[in-house]
Amino acid sequence: MNSIGLLHALLSVTLAAGPSFLPDEPNELTFPAQEAKFVRFVIFANSGGQPCLDELEVYGPAGQENLALASKGAKPTASSCLGGYPIHKIEHLNDGRYGNDFSWIAATGDVEWAQIELPAASKVAKVVFSRDRKNQFRDRVPLVIEVRLSLDGQTWKTARRVMPAGFAMPVVLPDPVTPEGLLRYAFLCEHKTWGRINAADHISPLRVERPAMPGGEPYWGRIARLDPTARSLVQMEEMIERLADKGLEVAQEREQLAALRLRQT
Repeated sequence: MNSIGLLHALLSVTLAAGPSFLPDEPNELTFPAQEAKFVRFVIFANSGGQPCLDELEVYGPAGQENLALASKGAKPTASSCLGGYPIHKIEHLNDGRYGNDFSWIAATGDVEWAQIELPAASKVAKVVFSRDRKNQFRDRVPLVIEVRLSLDGQTWKTARRVMPAGFAMPVVLPDPVTPEGLLRYAFLCEHKTWGRINAADHISPLRVERPAMPGGEPYWGRIARLDPTARSLVQMEEMIERLADKGLEVAQEREQLAALRLRQT
């Protein structure tokens, strides 16, 4: 996929406003049923400290049997685990016991993940998690989450992403690093930067017109006033013209841009 093709795909991505998760309840994340052997629960942000789970459950389309139980042969792993506390272990992720005394806590408050490897590839359609179903502790609740599925533990597909309305999604470098992943990372960083513009700042482009090039026409104020979709389309158009000026063939990209503008209206 070329850069403009990936930009086209990025413009189609939306982040759904997620529910408010409860620490003492089974929080359900449903998605279209699909085959998977590995189910990864990625936590981008939580309510404070390191994230904590007392159980991570996986269900098929029928929703009756917890496929993630260790007693059924499922294996838990995690990006890290808080050391020095016997009650907090990776094995507690799928031991079938609830409460803080049988929980997993990550070692950091950064992006962390907990994972279940099923004994065999199966159709999965729901992940259920909780922090402390005995309701003794209400901190460390995951807030921004992705459920990722894989058949081989190498190639992943996001089945569900949830986040509170108005929450800024953390931007992290892709792993592994690929040209497409780096372009997505740059796109999301720029998106987040524009969203932090303070209109009250005396040097803000929302207050002071500034050219893109010394002596040029005012530029940044106009760009800053656009909504994210319109700004991306304007920048896509400008990139197409820069490529055209270098002698590259951009007819297909202009058609893509026209199609995106029609979707915008």
